[in-house]
Amino acid sequence: MYNILITGAGGQLGHALNQLLGSQDAFNPVALSHTRLDITDADSLMDCLDTHRIHLVLNTAAYTSVDLAETSPDRAWLVNAEGPRQVAIACRKKQIPLIHFSTDYVYHNALRRPLLETDPCNPRNVYGASKLAGEQKTLYHHPHTLVIRTSWLYGREGHNFFNTIKRLSSEKPVLEVVNDQIGAPTYVPDMAAATLTILSKVLSEAGNPSWYGIFNFANEGEASWFDFASGIVSGSSNTCSVQPVSTSVFPRPAARPSYSVFNLNKIKSTFQLSIRDWKTALMDCMGNS
Repeated sequence: MYNILITGAGGQLGHALNQLLGSQDAFNPVALSHTRLDITDADSLMDCLDTHRIHLVLNTAAYTSVDLAETSPDRAWLVNAEGPRQVAIACRKKQIPLIHFSTDYVYHNALRRPLLETDPCNPRNVYGASKLAGEQKTLYHHPHTLVIRTSWLYGREGHNFFNTIKRLSSEKPVLEVVNDQIGAPTYVPDMAAATLTILSKVLSEAGNPSWYGIFNFANEGEASWFDFASGIVSGSSNTCSVQPVSTSVFPRPAARPSYSVFNLNKIKSTFQLSIRDWKTALMDCMGNS
């Protein structure tokens, strides 16, 4: 049985990974929230890896308060950059693979076609810049690191766009949602299932260099936040009207990417993944919510 450390287990992705791995006979998830494991503490990390005899680390820990990061940059950089650096160093010392999760916010470039892993990164807020630094540090300090960039994570549990729209649409007759930010919603159970496939391959042949590097993952297709909200409301019993507006109507402290749709060819071909369209995944979520 493989012992898998899940950092940041209090978040929606960490929680989903813990549930999924816990249902598999081959895995024993060691799921620790930030209150139980501080990834910026090198000694605590090494003690954890030794105590639980960890075979692979899933680092989902992150500072994700995008707007608050603009006024609390030290905290964002500590958790999103220094933390992953310490995790990578610890994993390298123990000679175990690391899967680190990142974000579409690292891109924020002017390209308007599905983004490749090799495309330029030009983050325009503290959150994106700190996450990009985290990617770079993990890859620099540990050759057996796999970085998964994802976007617009949502699911039935936790604080996310899906649950916010469900709540607001039951309370208000009209919702205004931006239609000039384009990306792809990612259903957390689909992200967790893909991660299970990936980590299984990595553990079976940890020395294979093709497993490591940067990979994009989201559900197939593209949508604006307006499209996503419309799909959520139309799949519910609410009669709320969803109206499209521009980003300028809702100024935020942190700039958002205007386009962050991924090219998924690399992760699909490397790990033989079949990825669902975001609309299909959303219907699945609505049917089980």
